[in-house]
Amino acid sequence: MRTLWYCLIFVLPLQNYAQVYVPGQDGIYTVSQVNQWSAQLNLSRISSDIFMNTSLSYSPWKNIGILLNYQTKGNSSNYYNCAVGYYFAKLGKLELSKYRLGKPSIVLGNQFEFYIGTGLGVSNNQEYRTFSSLNSNISYYTVSMLTKRHYIQSGWHKHTKYLTLTAVLRLVWLDVDKIETFGLDADGINNINNSFKNKKYLSILETNIAFKFGGVYKPFIFGYAIKINSATPFEDKTFADFYTFFGFNQEIFNYFRKQKTKTSITP
Repeated sequence: MRTLWYCLIFVLPLQNYAQVYVPGQDGIYTVSQVNQWSAQLNLSRISSDIFMNTSLSYSPWKNIGILLNYQTKGNSSNYYNCAVGYYFAKLGKLELSKYRLGKPSIVLGNQFEFYIGTGLGVSNNQEYRTFSSLNSNISYYTVSMLTKRHYIQSGWHKHTKYLTLTAVLRLVWLDVDKIETFGLDADGINNINNSFKNKKYLSILETNIAFKFGGVYKPFIFGYAIKINSATPFEDKTFADFYTFFGFNQEIFNYFRKQKTKTSITP
């Protein structure tokens, strides 16, 4: 348990400054069999701001998954997304000699998936500070953005007994309905903003690397969200390109349940 607190205290603060858009965490934890459901909650700290990401996935039919994702920073930043996808997995089952009530086995193997998603994002009054080297002036300004967010992504999950490795590659299209800047900017970002608004779509390539750990049920999650490309100078200044996150999934309930030991019956 001490290791988990070290992750929260020392890892989460290692981020860049708050941004009007941050890379998503869609599909970090998904399903691998019909009628299965999964849920997770992750926290990330970007500068002095705490972001929360929650997701829920379910498989109503074989090889078909549905994904809901919500990312928020209080009332100032909210992104809602839903997706549908196809998964295929080559998994085996490991029966546990010591297990928690109701969970006598775990799955091992590889899982692959492909999702298509869409949603809406709102960021209000994200504040920035810039410094001009010419006249040594510090200026403050805010940015607000309303955008539709569409994406396609592929994912891979490697399940082992004590660790699950997840890798996601996501191509995002932002269809910006409105973007506004307020205040004086020493770097001339308002001029850049004018050219940015003329773009119909802005494409962003993102990736997630995540690790699930904490015994055989692996209820804890630690990972990275990274923006790979930049399309405009405005995007360089106002879109986050890296942060880490830490959280847990629904297996946290099994983590604290009473442990049982299987007994063999001999005639």
